[in-house]
Amino acid sequence: MSEATSFLLLERAGLPDDLVSVSWRGYALLIGAVLLLIMVEVLNTGIEAACDAFSREFNVDIQLAKDCGSLAVLISVIIVAGVWGIALIERITGLPI
Repeated sequence: MSEATSFLLLERAGLPDDLVSVSWRGYALLIGAVLLLIMVEVLNTGIEAACDAFSREFNVDIQLAKDCGSLAVLISVIIVAGVWGIALIERITGLPI
């Protein structure tokens, strides 16, 4: 979609051009944060699938591996929330953080 088309669509919707970020770097950071979260979630799913394929019985080491994968997902969620939160605060206040 061209820039002119997106401008017209946003004007029709009554939305500003720069919803969250004012620069391409800002948008790249926001999209990169979400892609990081997706990547960590996929890796966690792979770890859990490999552990389940190895053994369905309870094993402390397998439980630790699954818990570490879940912790990695939680950390990436916190990072994404922080990046998007800072972007929204910058957008609302107009001050760079």
